[in-house]
Amino acid sequence: MSPTIDRERLLQLNPDAVLQILPDSSPQEIKQAESFWQSVPEVSAVRQGHVFLLKETYLLLPGFSVGKMAELFASKLHPDASTKERP
Repeated sequence: MSPTIDRERLLQLNPDAVLQILPDSSPQEIKQAESFWQSVPEVSAVRQGHVFLLKETYLLLPGFSVGKMAELFASKLHPDASTKERP
């Protein structure tokens, strides 16, 4: 069972960014998620274009992929930051 959030609670929280994890989702499920987010334009993340639907299958196995997941999340939340080491 996937976690859910009440629409009113979502509006109350008004997140600046959303990472919705949808690995192995059908095209219909992806379209449904996109439609939902389009239906709440008052949410800051939607207005700013910061709703990210993550479909990578490795998100199902976080133990072996936790580093890869962290890099993916960071690239979505902080696209200008580099994950490469700095001198």
